Amino acid sequence: MFKKFWSKKTKPEKAAAPETPPLEEVSPPPIEEEILSPPDPQAFEEDCQRLISRYLGFPAQGLELEWKAEQGLPQSFAQAYPAAFKDWLAVDAPWDKRTVVYALLDRLLGAQLAPWQKLHRLIDDRLAQTALKEKNETPSADFLAQQARLYFVLDQNEKALELLTQALKQEPLLKAAQLQQAEIWLWQGEVQKAQPIYQRFLQELAQGQQQLPFEQLFSLAQGGLQAPIYAISFLQKSANLKHWEQYAEEFYWSPHYRMQHALQLIQAEQFAYGLSKLLALTKEMPWFKQAVLAAHQFIMQTKGYEVFAEDMSRLSKLMMENDWSY
Repeated sequence: MFKKFWSKKTKPEKAAAPETPPLEEVSPPPIEEEILSPPDPQAFEEDCQRLISRYLGFPAQGLELEWKAEQGLPQSFAQAYPAAFKDWLAVDAPWDKRTVVYALLDRLLGAQLAPWQKLHRLIDDRLAQTALKEKNETPSADFLAQQARLYFVLDQNEKALELLTQALKQEPLLKAAQLQQAEIWLWQGEVQKAQPIYQRFLQELAQGQQQLPFEQLFSLAQGGLQAPIYAISFLQKSANLKHWEQYAEEFYWSPHYRMQHALQLIQAEQFAYGLSKLLALTKEMPWFKQAVLAAHQFIMQTKGYEVFAEDMSRLSKLMMENDWSY
């Protein structure tokens, strides 16, 4: 079946598994069509206003910005910043639209960000290597917690745990540090150490409710847990891929979540879609060993090395340079 799948001439046996053209031409299945946005100034306005709180690193708090023309009349974001609106229209994925909005907010609010907020903004926008350049001689506990999240993204778990120890020494009850500590422990398989932390924060979030709405559980905007590893363990109990897709935008900064999402798609026999996501991750975050090995191994096992010759060359080079193997 895999040999037929990689063939350029033979169509897949199942309608759900699309034919595999070159990677950059792979069309996503209908599940992702909803991310496309019409050329609507109001949609741009809503996206900008929605992302202000996220840019600042807070749950949604009703923060809004308003612009006025010389005549004193209010202007929309599209009217005030037409070039940014054009850039926003030129991309489809919500995480790419977020990059455009964040670049605009840098101009408007960037100078007011605290050091920890700068780190958060860069991590959230998939700029981990840039975030490494942010230095602080007298780091606050919040800054150290964000640094720990950065090193976790960079797959340097022990360094992240060291920073969290420092953060919790300053502020023993700092939620961001405790939650990040639980994330690392859970990823390392230390479930018994991580679970009580998650349960405590979930109880606080529930505020007496019997059950939290799924949409709130991991949503930063709604005060949910920014915990992609816990989200992975939660979603693996569900066979519904729409649940994974629902949090794809929320956790697109996390290589862990992106890799597991791609593997879930592959397990569901959405081979082209899953592999395209996995390869995109290895290009964007080439330091993430597990994703590189998973992509290389899948292509080898399915005999797709001729179709993906360029990717195989790139992945093999990464493995050789870093002495990685499976």
